[in-house]
Amino acid sequence: MNKIMLSLVALCSVCLTFSANAENKNQEKIPAVITRVSDGDTVRAVVGRELVSIRLANIDCPENRKNEKSYNQIVTFNVQTADDIKILGKKAQKKLKKLLDFKEGEITFQETPEFVCKGETRKVGYLYAGDINVNEYMLENNTCVPFTCKE
Repeated sequence: MNKIMLSLVALCSVCLTFSANAENKNQEKIPAVITRVSDGDTVRAVVGRELVSIRLANIDCPENRKNEKSYNQIVTFNVQTADDIKILGKKAQKKLKKLLDFKEGEITFQETPEFVCKGETRKVGYLYAGDINVNEYMLENNTCVPFTCKE
């Protein structure tokens, strides 16, 4: 039952992401070279001539290490412990890395400043691996959940 609910939430969020993404079509897609996959929703990349940390917009993946946020995610991801979150986080990181490695040379970044949360230091936006919207891919594969800033 919980997996069905998570799938329905992910499907709804994909619809919302599609509509939000449609509004950003005017933003330029810039080639990006991924240097590190930090977790399921954050990468380090060379964009233009700058090394930046990129937070994937509108999604939140489980943490891949135990920290304060991993304890807060226990309810969101319907698991028992922060260790369970860490396991899910490693799976999300691995899925993202596999996709980006497979599409190496075809990665682009579309910045979406309107999705930057208060205090955020990373660039926020959509990653594309060829014609695949990576943010949507991570939602559709049930590795992440929808995310909006809590201001």
